[in-house]
Amino acid sequence: MVAAGAGAVFIASPSNGASTQVASLADVALGAQYNLTVQVGAVVEGAAIPITGANVTIWSYNLNETNDSVTLTFTKVANGTTDASGDVSFSLPPGDYIVVSSYSGLRSINFVSLQSDVSGLVLLHNPLAPVGHGGVRERLHEGLRMPRPTSTTA
Repeated sequence: MVAAGAGAVFIASPSNGASTQVASLADVALGAQYNLTVQVGAVVEGAAIPITGANVTIWSYNLNETNDSVTLTFTKVANGTTDASGDVSFSLPPGDYIVVSSYSGLRSINFVSLQSDVSGLVLLHNPLAPVGHGGVRERLHEGLRMPRPTSTTA
């Protein structure tokens, strides 16, 4: 159930009646749009580097609870590719979103509540690797076609 009150829009849970504020009435009435800027990077040899050409997808989601079940619905609302600085920007209405970023087998999933302009750094990692063994350097060298560092012995 969606309700308005105290200058805000709330969504009430059908199971327990608890409500969550999702936007101000002014934002809804004016069709407000906010900028979400995502910078995609990875840590390689201790330094963060931007990732050019990473795919970033923005999803909205809706949780519907009944007495016996929960239905979670995802809707793709935007998609983009990072530029040479690792940045991609979206103009979106206020709300809660899932940001999925990926590049060459590396991935990151983040949640954002957009109530104003937001900028953030997303660091990619290998979702299947054990902690501490992300293989980020190898994946980035393959994906970016960078020469692998060579070790020299004295």
